[in-house]
Amino acid sequence: MYSSSIRLRVLPLSILTGIALLAPPSLADQYAAIAVKDGSIYSGDINQSYCSDPALVIGESSGEWRSVVQWDIVGPNKVPANSTINSVSIQFYRQCTSSTGPIFLRFYQNWSHFNECSLSWSTRPTSSFLLGDFPVNTCSGGPQWIQFNDSGNALRDWVQEIVDGNEDNNGLTLRASPLPTGLFQLFRSHRDTPSRLLIDYTPTQAGQPDMSVQSVDAENGPIALCTDIDVSIQVCNLGDLTASSYRIEVHASTNTTWANGDYNLGSQAFSSLSSGSSRTHNLNFPIHCNIPRNDYYILARVFTDNDSDGSNDIGFDPSRVTIEHAANLSVASVGVTGSDFEPGDMLPLSMEVENLGGIASSSMSYQVVLSTDTLWGGDAASFGPFAVPVVAGYDTWNDARSLSIPGDLADGSYFVGVRVLDDGGPEDTRFTASSISITQPGPCDLADLVEPWGAHDFFDVQRFLELFAAGDIAADLVPDGHFDFFDLQVFLNDYADGCP
Repeated sequence: MYSSSIRLRVLPLSILTGIALLAPPSLADQYAAIAVKDGSIYSGDINQSYCSDPALVIGESSGEWRSVVQWDIVGPNKVPANSTINSVSIQFYRQCTSSTGPIFLRFYQNWSHFNECSLSWSTRPTSSFLLGDFPVNTCSGGPQWIQFNDSGNALRDWVQEIVDGNEDNNGLTLRASPLPTGLFQLFRSHRDTPSRLLIDYTPTQAGQPDMSVQSVDAENGPIALCTDIDVSIQVCNLGDLTASSYRIEVHASTNTTWANGDYNLGSQAFSSLSSGSSRTHNLNFPIHCNIPRNDYYILARVFTDNDSDGSNDIGFDPSRVTIEHAANLSVASVGVTGSDFEPGDMLPLSMEVENLGGIASSSMSYQVVLSTDTLWGGDAASFGPFAVPVVAGYDTWNDARSLSIPGDLADGSYFVGVRVLDDGGPEDTRFTASSISITQPGPCDLADLVEPWGAHDFFDVQRFLELFAAGDIAADLVPDGHFDFFDLQVFLNDYADGCP
């Protein structure tokens, strides 16, 4: 473990190689923001504060070491508010020991305040947004300044947000990632040789644009995920100089505060807007499929170079918009009363349609089929379409009706299927779990000899007499192999009783 006593030893100072080796800096064209508070934190002793130590430790020694630093940036004789930040770099003075080997140093933005002398591993500020990473080599040489240059402009943008008043200045957390074993770096703290945040900036000048969001009017919801939303945004240049160009960015947020956790719907760039002029933009932005369904405020922010006032750049629609899953009608169930039918019979059908989406459906229709399998297409009989009314989000609709079975339908087993038309969802078709039997009718008794079946008439009598006279076995109704009075008696008795 790297102990406090080691850090307090008087050691010759060396400077790491591979970043930038500097003499004490000349700051003629820059503001050097000096560290006003800093300190180390150690995972091996989570409640220990090191606020009196003259060194900052980053790396690993029997546990992880991190350091937290905050510089004084904005104010009188510092960087004026609303200045344009051109570049940012950071300088540290380094102390070397035999264990100060190479590490990969990362700077993270702090999201909360820290108190220097109560700072410990357990009270460390939250930090998550990576602002820069730098390879740091093994120490060599004597005490020198080292400078970390912001090649990706992430540090510059962070300082710009602080200068514009959009971010709190909570400083940075310095970490080694990946965490080396037994290797660390030592920088001098503000109690010894303070680190410097070198800021090159252009101060606010007279005659600047001041782009302001005057109003935001979003399309009334609900809006379906994976679709678009229309937003009308009015901007105005309140400054005394033309804005040569500007950009509008739109977010969906659960509150009215512009933040990194918002859902960025996109941005669009525009040409110049003269001083005192306003312009209304009717824009369209995609509602991404991965946005959680919720009620959102639609926020708009205008960006332009050298804006003189950052406090009026954001506006929002005061009415929240519901973002939901699109309407998707599903056939939840299909039922038939009875199992055995004849052509011409009425088929009692019941069904339930469910809207799986959170937005009400439009008026649609459904179709019913009789099929020898549970695949849609090539069906034996089709009925409909029948109307489906508007179904509210996450609601159901039930229908029941009787359908006439076609008279020419062949004998067999049939599944009853229902499909919602014009929906296109994967759950829009369902068949009954078991099939029904449809069988053509036959004679109702021995006296029903001629179609139409199920009724006795003169043609049945005529046919029996023809068969009886011809000695046809069909007329031997007893049967005993003889054609006599007893066969005639059976025919007459059944004929008199009638078909059931």
